[in-house]
Order: sequence, then structure tokens, then C-alpha cells
Amino acid sequence: MQLIPSWLPGTFARSLAALGVSADRAQLTQLANELLEMWNSPGRVFHNSRHLISVLSSIEELGSCVHSPDILRIATWFHGVVFVPGSAVSLRLEGPAGENRSATFARKKLGELGLAQPVVDRICELISALHSHRNVDTDVDMRVLLDADLAILAADPQEYRDYLTALRQEFALASDAEFLRWRRRVIKQLLARPSIFLSPLATDWELPAHDNLLAELARLEKRLDAMPAETEDTDEDDATALEHLAVPLTPADTGIIKGMPSLVKNSEPETVTAQVPIIEAPQDELEPPSPATQRKVEGEDAADNTDLSSSLESAVDFFDDPKAPGK
Repeated sequence: MQLIPSWLPGTFARSLAALGVSADRAQLTQLANELLEMWNSPGRVFHNSRHLISVLSSIEELGSCVHSPDILRIATWFHGVVFVPGSAVSLRLEGPAGENRSATFARKKLGELGLAQPVVDRICELISALHSHRNVDTDVDMRVLLDADLAILAADPQEYRDYLTALRQEFALASDAEFLRWRRRVIKQLLARPSIFLSPLATDWELPAHDNLLAELARLEKRLDAMPAETEDTDEDDATALEHLAVPLTPADTGIIKGMPSLVKNSEPETVTAQVPIIEAPQDELEPPSPATQRKVEGEDAADNTDLSSSLESAVDFFDDPKAPGK
């Protein structure tokens, strides 16, 4: 059971009050406690209230340049509240953290509170950005949210290993072979970028994040080398598996913050994605997949999982092949 600081629900209530909701403080605190129960539901080993607090803290660390801190805080509270568990195949269609379903859930709850529609739209846009990573080139607040969600990459080595172990437990339905290939590609694409983090104040996180990723890559390569050759898929198969998680970044040389250096080279657009949070979605909030979609997933599962290891291990991915079309 996760220990929840007594001050945490109050921060949620204060941010929503600052945004002009019509609900009273008691209602807002009650909703905060409901969300915390969802964040700490069974199966959430990494994407729980501890992760929520970590992202909120990172936003405070990076947030001196943001325009709407309270909107960012509320987006953080909702961004991974809906967890969509599944195998690597099912993640191709939904995404590991159910960001789009979380945005739908947030829209309903915030609308019930009487929050202005433009504010609701902006919060949902930020949540969905963690799934698609679109339009971050001129959006300082969005860059801060994306960096805050990936701050774990710059953790100390032991905490980073604990993070990988926890992620693997959350996505145990994927096989070792699926996960290892998936994670290897994510790391290579992260290391190939001009910078892992997008906001100016996250530059100190670059070096420790690179060190963690390089160490993880070495471990992955060793394990993959020890696997039977028939468990390896082609790069094209791997690209398909993560296609929905990435889009190209547009050039950032548009003067987000005067005097700050460019974060992405004009000549080298990068593909990025974010990893993020989790919960079993309330059944009355979600629509089941159509029979056609279910047949498609089952068909892909049969095609992609032939001869793959069925044992369980560690982690989730964020990025796709740069050649894949953007979402």
C-alpha cells in the first residue's frame, strides 16, 4: 500500500479552485481521494501515486518558465489515471498508459465540476500529448510535462533498475523477447536524439539519463545475444509494434524562450514518445473493442508471437522507428 502525504489532496483542490471550478473544497478533495485510489489500484507497481508525486515535483523543478502551472498540475493528476494492461500486441492499438482514455475520463470529471470548456480542452490536449507527442515545438508547458514524465531516466542507477523491474511487472503479459527488442529500440532512438529532454531547465538531466540508458542497452544486448536466433524479429516488425507511440518533432528554432539555444536541429527532426501511467479503467466509462478490431488484434498476436519466449521480465517503451509515419 502506498503512503499518501496528507497535503496531496489539498494541492489538487487548490489548483482546481485557482482555475475557477464551481465545486466546493469538500467536493474537490473527495475527487482527489478517488483519483488516488485509482492510481494505487492493484497491479500498479510503478505508475502509482509515487509516480504522480514524482511528476508533480518535477513540474515544480522545471516550471519557472511555464505559462499555466495549475493546468499542468491537473493534467498530471489525470494523465495516467486509466490503466490499460495488455501484451505488446494490444499495446500497439491502445498505448501502455491509456492516455487517450485518461483524457476522456478527465473531460467527463472536469466538466461535472463546472470547469470552463477551454480549460478542460487544454488539460485534455496535454494528457493526449503524452500518447502522440504532437505539436511540442512551440509549447513550453507541454515540453515541461513531457520532461517531467520522463525524469526517471535521470535517476540514480539503483532507482533506475528498480523502475525497470517495476515496469516489467506491470506489463508482464509481454514475453521476454518482445520486451527486450522493444526496449532496445527505444534506447537506441533516445540516445540518437540531440537531447533526451525538451525543456531548457532539464539540461542537467541529460548526462545521468545517457549513462542509465547506455548501461541498460549493454545488459539488453547481452541477453538478446543469448537468445535463440529464431526469437528475433525484423526491425520492420518492431516498427509496427510501436508505430502508434511516435510522431516526428517539428523544428524548435522558433524562439520558445528568448536567448535559449535550439533544442532540436532543423535538419534533424526527431521522433519522440513518452512513457506514462496506469489503472484498470471503470467498465462503465469504456467501450469494448469492436469485433473487427478484436479479430485484428488476435490475428496480429498469432503472427507476431510465433516462436517467442513466454517467460516474464522488465519494462515498457516510448519511441518508434524514425521511418515510421507520425501519428
